[in-house]
Amino acid sequence: MADSAQVEDVYLLRRGTRFDGTLHLMPHHIVFSYLPSKPADAPPDAKPPRQKEVWITYPMINYCCLKSCPPVMRQQPSIRIRCRDFTFFAFFFPDEKKARDVYDSIRALSCKIGRLDKLLAFSYQPKPPEDQLNSWDIYDARREFKRLGISPKDSEKGWRISEINIEYKVGVVFGLDRKNEKS
Repeated sequence: MADSAQVEDVYLLRRGTRFDGTLHLMPHHIVFSYLPSKPADAPPDAKPPRQKEVWITYPMINYCCLKSCPPVMRQQPSIRIRCRDFTFFAFFFPDEKKARDVYDSIRALSCKIGRLDKLLAFSYQPKPPEDQLNSWDIYDARREFKRLGISPKDSEKGWRISEINIEYKVGVVFGLDRKNEKS
């Protein structure tokens, strides 16, 4: 499948409820969009429900399998996904080829990233107003550790603040300070 693809006429079965919608395969996420049905007690002139989305990021996928069924069973092929937080999804497709294509894409996107710089963290482009904010200036590791009751004088408790990688020469890490367990 392409870099970003969508599959129509898919339904999601989750917690015993069926949701008809569209499955979008993005470079870093699976997005299932659907229109929820109106509540039975809603007045006829009520606003129609807004479109809802279910997002699944590929690193959260713990298990994914393709369930094919012979035509005799009259059951649609499905993809079953179990996430690392034990959330379960079952996506049903109108035909075997679409299900196989989606399964192959999920497998390729969740198992074979190739390089770390292909992860979302390295390609994310914030939208306004987030793009005006440098969040590294907000976070102060020393102040946060102090708030947690850990200070540079806590070396007898087994912790210390290390600036060994302050110039990023040892390896790639996030932030300037690292909290290291004292060995």
